Amino acid sequence: MDRSGEQLAQGGKIRRAATPAEKMLEALDLPLTSGDLKVDAGLRALAEEVLYLRGQEARLHRALSFSEALADRDALCPVFNRRAFVREISREMALSRRHGSSLCLLYIDLDRFKLVNDRFGHATGDKALKSVCNLINSNIRETDIVGRLGGDEFGVILSHALRSDGEAKTAELTKLISDMVITAPDGRTGEPVSLGASCGIVQWDGRMSADALIAAADEAMYRSKTERRQTPK
Repeated sequence: MDRSGEQLAQGGKIRRAATPAEKMLEALDLPLTSGDLKVDAGLRALAEEVLYLRGQEARLHRALSFSEALADRDALCPVFNRRAFVREISREMALSRRHGSSLCLLYIDLDRFKLVNDRFGHATGDKALKSVCNLINSNIRETDIVGRLGGDEFGVILSHALRSDGEAKTAELTKLISDMVITAPDGRTGEPVSLGASCGIVQWDGRMSADALIAAADEAMYRSKTERRQTPK
């Protein structure tokens, strides 16, 4: 006989299986054996209410966790939004300070993204942004963190990384993004666009705030972009 069924056979008699509320009362050393039906009914009702509230609390906790996760994600891309990214930088800074480890921030700006939007439309531009995010996520460590800082600007937190590590990762990602070619969607015409990326890398000095570190990496990115524009091809 299935012990989880409605009834159990014990000592030649049929006994109803204990309900969750009754099991909880037994665990609390409050079994329904007072002989007073009103007292037993009250205890059972109280236990059922406690179990219901526990279930509600668990459901609310899951819903809150889901909402917090949504609030942290960028509306379009599978990465952190700027607010959450700044928070993650602050956390990584605290860990870096505690363990005496290095930390770098990589700032990426797409070079010809506006041309993609102008030539092929914003839907194609959105797909291009998602593709860039997937590319970045596929070429970093699990401990690294990616965030979208603006329309076509992204940040990557490289934990336990020196500037030389950041420069190597910058060169790798720049090459991968530069190899991306965006073509016209169905129903549209136009020459394909080869995406490019300008990147800035800054190693945290142990003093800068999260916002200051982002600003420094942004400035380094613009210097790189200017130098690349001025360099004859």
